[in-house]
Amino acid sequence: MQLAITTSIGQVMSSYNLNAKTDSNVFENVSNILAFALSVPKNSQLRGKALEVLDQTLDVLDKTTAHENFNNVISKSLDDVIKDLATEAAIKDKARKVKQRLHTLNQMDCD
Repeated sequence: MQLAITTSIGQVMSSYNLNAKTDSNVFENVSNILAFALSVPKNSQLRGKALEVLDQTLDVLDKTTAHENFNNVISKSLDDVIKDLATEAAIKDKARKVKQRLHTLNQMDCD
């Protein structure tokens, strides 16, 4: 069920149209769902899909500034994935890349 929800979030993000009135609420909910998916250490398929969807979401976030809370929630979850000794190396590498991209996106907002 969690994998289906995460996949659905990816489908929504791939065709999401920005809306200043709802963006902060949408991204807050998406960050909570993805953070939960990343927090399940024994399901590498779910974590991999969550990282893929997170990458798609960053494409959308790149076009808006309504993501300060998103960054805080997701950054902690990515740290947990990277630090988890049981996580596969490929997933850790993907998490590092996504975290770097999130950090870059955050820096552009500060400039």
